[in-house]
Amino acid sequence: MSQFQQHAVMLAKQQTSLDWLDEFRAQATNQWEETLWPTKKTEAWMYTPLTDLQKIQD
Repeated sequence: MSQFQQHAVMLAKQQTSLDWLDEFRAQATNQWEETLWPTKKTEAWMYTPLTDLQKIQD
């Protein structure tokens, strides 16, 4: 888990909320901890070079 994730989880635990929301947050936190950060392989479309499109506009 990244430092960002650890900090976010710590802040969420400090908040007071309803019991059902605590359960929901715990499940979401577990899922988030298991999810890898996106890479060029998993989200290739985000890393598509736009230089050719920029040339068309100019």
